[in-house]
Amino acid sequence: MYVFYLEKNSCEFGEINSESGNTIQVTLPSGDIKKIKKSKNLFILINKNIENFVKKTEKKLNSIDVKSVWELAPKNDFTLCELSEIFFPKDISFVDKAALLMCLTKNPIYFRKKQKSFFSCVSPEIIECAKKSLKLKEENSRTENFLIDQVMNGVLPTRIKNMGRELIFGENKQSIEYRVIKKVGSKLGIQPVNVLYNIGVLKSAFEYHKLNFFNRLKQQNHSTYSVIFNKNQDNLLQGFKFPISKLKAYSIDDASTTEIDDAFSLQEINKSSVKWKVGIHIALPTMFLTPFECVASGISDQALSIYTPSEKKTMLPQDILEKASLDENSLKPVISLYVEFDKDGLILSDETVLEKIFIKQNIRLGGWEERYEEDPITTQLPWDGLKDLSFLATTLSKKRNAKNNKNKIKPEFRIKVSGRDIKNLKNLNMQGEPFFELRKRGSIADTIVTEFMILTNFIWGKKLKNFQEPAIFRVNSSGFTKMQTKASSHDDLGVEVYAWATSPLRRYVDFLNQWQLLCSIFPKKKVAIIDREKIKSAINNFEKKQIIYNEFQKLMEKYWSYRWLISKKNPSSEFWEKTEKDRIIIDATCLGNGQFYLVDIPLTVKFYELADLSIGKKIKVEVERIDCLDMKIKLCRA
Repeated sequence: MYVFYLEKNSCEFGEINSESGNTIQVTLPSGDIKKIKKSKNLFILINKNIENFVKKTEKKLNSIDVKSVWELAPKNDFTLCELSEIFFPKDISFVDKAALLMCLTKNPIYFRKKQKSFFSCVSPEIIECAKKSLKLKEENSRTENFLIDQVMNGVLPTRIKNMGRELIFGENKQSIEYRVIKKVGSKLGIQPVNVLYNIGVLKSAFEYHKLNFFNRLKQQNHSTYSVIFNKNQDNLLQGFKFPISKLKAYSIDDASTTEIDDAFSLQEINKSSVKWKVGIHIALPTMFLTPFECVASGISDQALSIYTPSEKKTMLPQDILEKASLDENSLKPVISLYVEFDKDGLILSDETVLEKIFIKQNIRLGGWEERYEEDPITTQLPWDGLKDLSFLATTLSKKRNAKNNKNKIKPEFRIKVSGRDIKNLKNLNMQGEPFFELRKRGSIADTIVTEFMILTNFIWGKKLKNFQEPAIFRVNSSGFTKMQTKASSHDDLGVEVYAWATSPLRRYVDFLNQWQLLCSIFPKKKVAIIDREKIKSAINNFEKKQIIYNEFQKLMEKYWSYRWLISKKNPSSEFWEKTEKDRIIIDATCLGNGQFYLVDIPLTVKFYELADLSIGKKIKVEVERIDCLDMKIKLCRA
């Protein structure tokens, strides 16, 4: 014996195995065993062939006009039996009853299943809305299938073209256009972004990576807590009369640097125990901006300057940089740290002052460093004071007892791109020619800048710690570095306290630390002090933005490295695959554990099958494929 029954909103059937009270155990066509309750499930018992019964039921269902059923049905809740007696007043068969049950369940536009085996009719108004919705769904389905066919054939439909970049990040995942791109990608076995590239929505891989970066920033900005400062916050330096130093200062920077935060001066004293007096002069943007103005203008939100090989976006606007940057041949306001040293390079004293100082020269890195390393005796330096500063910096480095875990085998490169507007971060055009410059670590210039910035951040970090007001400290233990408002040691640098304060033109945390440092110099201006919650919020935003910027910078370095490799064969392309005639072979050096760096290019690759090779071992590597959209490179040993 079989049972034809209602399970939730669909009709099922099964062979009866057993019956106990109100429960029937049945075997479904799938072979599964199921229990149904007489009190909850509508059912019809069938003694004859169930397959024949189902066929007759479906045939009968096709002859039933659902609208007629709806018109005849009671306006209040009703049962199947009540409706059967109305619709089939004479000689009701099991087939009639089952077909009517299927009619009720298969037409949710007209009928609703209620509790305890009752049904109800849907109102005319709701039916009309449902019909319109169904019609629209059918039209959308036809449109979707039409668009899929177009995209599969490499055609860019107008409505997909018009949505453009909205589709890249799935901003409207319910749209027909997005579903089309996703379904085409599924059919072809590729990602939606590849589909958009293939049909021309994306002009280049470069455009995609830039847009993805902007989208991440947009999402981050939406989730960032907005810090509100006092609109009437005093400018700490308003009315302050800057003394003018008689010294001349010199900065040391890369040729492309436009935000010059720091400069140096040197006095040879030779009195008592004092041999030298070194001045570290830091730009003073806090003279021209308050934290409130930084928030209002979006400076605090950006949090730091954005650098890539091909362009950059400064944290501060150009008008502020013109006033604050330590450009040569100009008298600039600075906060200066003067440190006295004895002949052995030991620190005797330090003093922090506000002043204006003449920037004599912006010394740019270049060939003079290499010439000095080769011949320190006769090589003429851009500034005579560099030799003494080098001695003092080397002495400071030895005394710090800093940890140095850097792999000396792997060189460092600066990636640069010619043929682009470096100040236009929003330029999505992929034009540009990448080239590389070896970045010399441990050179005279690198050592001077590194050591005196660490020294300054250490000394001012101590002052901020003693100020008893919140500041931003960088702490490091067990190799992990973080920022917090409580001072602690920085083990990797070998200093007991450390606070970023030497790059206020490029990092907002340095700007805030400079502001708090000025508050310690002018303690009467209590209104200006930034409280702990605002400091913590600034730290949180900075760390999140720094992660995004660093990831983007590394991605762009990898992108232009790939472009450099491709340019050997096709300068205008972002994709390359080897052929019998077209091959790229480059040198690689083992870093250990199957890792290799490619010579003359800042790329590290893995060959786990070569994990036994010794560090420094050189091999030939062949490029098989490069994809700048997926950012993948496939290599093999040549």
